[in-house]
Amino acid sequence: MRNNVIAGFKEILEKNDIHFWLDFGTLLGVMREGEVLSWDKEFDISIFYKDFERVKKLLPIFINEGYKPIHIHTDNNYQFMKDGFKFDINIYYKEKDDIDCDRKRILKYYK
Repeated sequence: MRNNVIAGFKEILEKNDIHFWLDFGTLLGVMREGEVLSWDKEFDISIFYKDFERVKKLLPIFINEGYKPIHIHTDNNYQFMKDGFKFDINIYYKEKDDIDCDRKRILKYYK
C-alpha cells in the first residue's frame, strides 16, 4: 500500500509537469539507505514557487485520488494525508542566486 500511495502522488505531479524533488528527512533517508525509509510515514517533497499556482489548481485531482488536504499554508507549505501517510509540499523561492523555502528570510537578505 505504501508504495502505491507514494507512486500515486508522484504520478499526479509528473502528469502535470510539476518539477519536484525529495527534501529534508525523506532525502536524507534515500541518500543514506538508497530508498525511502520503510518506517517513514511522512514524505517531504519540494517545488519552486513558479509551480505553486499549478499545484493549487490540482487540489481537486489530489482530493479525487484520496489525498486529503490537512494544511494549506499559502506562503510555503501544503500538507496532504492518505491512508496514514503524510505528504509535505514545501515551496522554494529563488531570488538572484539564492534559493530558500523561507520567503521572508530571502527577501530580507536582498533588501
